[in-house]
Amino acid sequence: MSGEQERDGLLVVDRCGPGPHAAGGAAPAARTSGTDVRSSPGSGAPAASAGWREDMRLRVHGEMTEFVRRRWAEPPAFVRVGGDADGQGVLALARSVLDEYLAGGKYLRSTFGYLGWLCGREESAAALRAVASLELLHVMALIQDDVMDDSSVRRGRPAAHVTLARWHRGRGLSGDCGAFGRSAATLLADLCLVWAEQAWRTSGVDAAALARAWTCYDSLRGELAVGQLLDLTQDLHRPRSTANALSTARRKSGNYTVRRPLELGAHLAGCPPLVLHTLGRYGSLVADAFQIRDDLRDWFEPDRVDASRSSETSRTQEAAQARAADVRAGRGNIVTALAHEMAGSGARAEMAELAGAAEIDGRVLARWQQVLTETGARARAESLIAGRTQTAVRLLADGGIPAFARGALAELAAVCAEAQPHDVARR
Repeated sequence: MSGEQERDGLLVVDRCGPGPHAAGGAAPAARTSGTDVRSSPGSGAPAASAGWREDMRLRVHGEMTEFVRRRWAEPPAFVRVGGDADGQGVLALARSVLDEYLAGGKYLRSTFGYLGWLCGREESAAALRAVASLELLHVMALIQDDVMDDSSVRRGRPAAHVTLARWHRGRGLSGDCGAFGRSAATLLADLCLVWAEQAWRTSGVDAAALARAWTCYDSLRGELAVGQLLDLTQDLHRPRSTANALSTARRKSGNYTVRRPLELGAHLAGCPPLVLHTLGRYGSLVADAFQIRDDLRDWFEPDRVDASRSSETSRTQEAAQARAADVRAGRGNIVTALAHEMAGSGARAEMAELAGAAEIDGRVLARWQQVLTETGARARAESLIAGRTQTAVRLLADGGIPAFARGALAELAAVCAEAQPHDVARR
């Protein structure tokens, strides 16, 4: 792996494209978008408004909704199974589940991908469709993540495997409904993976552009799978180094959320080596901040929750349930790795005792939060997030990034580092 080491020893930057001094011609000139912009503090560039990001989300959702609608209406998804009410029923439910998963989220991956494109080319409906395919890949990852973690809830609603298990029970079919739900959800995730590549391949982007980006597309998917596999071995009872925990998190979530989509769009656009290098370094730093923030949220609820809002209450309860499930399953993350490295022998012994508690109740979870705070792990995680975000934004100034993209990327770095719970990552 080629790359460069950050001073804190936690980041190794690898590349799926050429470095800044590699040979290559200049990309087509980038255009500054005419979209409404405003000043972005500290970035020295106009920034995309929240309205632009919401418009992007709606456009991508529209593209993917229509793409999926067409797929369900043609073979092999559309099968005439006359008189087979169960077959028709499970296909209809799978379609409903997929629509629900596509409707949620912030569409960060496609937004990063399109900004990568805008670093080298003008607006393009075909390029938008190409990066929109990343949202189907994300749905695949969410469904699989819920099955692997045995999570019952996703965004305040039953997870896919739970919905499918309930349907099986309601139909009175033979066999174990839980096993059916997990199996059916896994197959639906497989279908999302197939359709994601189909959406990418049939987007209308020319063959030469797709050829430039295939290696990066393969890296994105491969890293995600390997990262999820490695994540299964994260164990509170056998804590790993922070560098190891962060490496796993980078593969399973951070890179496929930030860095690879950026590089994917930039390769599609034929961006020059300097731009690719800058986006790669920015993407690695923001990906780390994104994942560390998500791991902090796994342990700490928001400071302020309006209990009068049922959605906030539901989200808080969901977070608490997920936290308890993680401890029962012995799942560690970056924050617990930091705590083990920073703790003295007494705190380490207490963490081992808490990890092995017979009953994971509110008292045990509260004590976990106290230990993670007292060891300095929580503050260190916040420091890592801030440092990476600030460095990432500074990199944009001299990296050949067009003004509009520079401002938008500065804002998205802040979104990834500081967004409210459930806006990003696993949510």
